[in-house]
Amino acid sequence: LLLDRFHISAEIPADLHHLKPLAAAKGWDGPGAIAEIRNSIVHPPKGRNARPPIDDLAVIDAWQLSLLYLELSILAVLQYQGHYWHRIPGGTPVGDTRRVPWAKD
Repeated sequence: LLLDRFHISAEIPADLHHLKPLAAAKGWDGPGAIAEIRNSIVHPPKGRNARPPIDDLAVIDAWQLSLLYLELSILAVLQYQGHYWHRIPGGTPVGDTRRVPWAKD
């Protein structure tokens, strides 16, 4: 609901190379992937038929995505209308800036 309220896309960015295919196979959007990975860490499966844990690199991608959502949410609450540095790994620290999704033209 929060992402929808501020027009933040729930789609997983293509540059999250480890999370994107896992989420596609499981039918997760961004928030769903974060929730499922969090649940797999906090409530690991037990027993003989336990599934293997989620790949560490997918966990790192989910962490990056959660930070992006957090940053954009804070900027939205503050009613920021400018550009922000897009933190997903495909972006470079030198100028991968984007306009916030809710900005008024």
